[in-house]
Amino acid sequence: MENQTQELKVYFAELENEGLFVGSDLDKSCLQFIYMEIIRSHIHHFVKIHNNHSIRHQRKRDHHLPTGQPYMMYFYPETGKDYKEQVDQDVLTALEAEVTEYDLDQYLPSNTLRLYETLLYDGGYPKEFSYVDKRHKEAYIYLHERVWQFIQDGGEVELITTPSGAAE
Repeated sequence: MENQTQELKVYFAELENEGLFVGSDLDKSCLQFIYMEIIRSHIHHFVKIHNNHSIRHQRKRDHHLPTGQPYMMYFYPETGKDYKEQVDQDVLTALEAEVTEYDLDQYLPSNTLRLYETLLYDGGYPKEFSYVDKRHKEAYIYLHERVWQFIQDGGEVELITTPSGAAE
């Protein structure tokens, strides 16, 4: 996994060192908009390759490291004990009620995504980038400036709020 994300971690650190990212909500939302699909594609690629490669037999580890393809071992196990336990339905219902509106895949609200797409379109940029398309940095800087100006002109940018309260 580290191999799939290390290049982006270094790149994001460079943005921070150049003063182009300070960790504000504005910085994070622009970064998410430009790079989320790039990050997701890197991780999905890794998962696909990793789950279909074979884990080799290793001496002295037979007792805790099975061999085979992770995908097949997980979904079609030849042996294994079922460890699932009954859950308290009332607790489960209460927890599910707290996150009914929360979409794990949605990192920005729809209206914010549309705004950012429009701002990039107005600047002549596509709405999605690949990491090999080096305009992504230029687009991040452009989007950040345009969103900042939008806010200065009285506009509001909505962000996703993380569900809370499940600990109780």
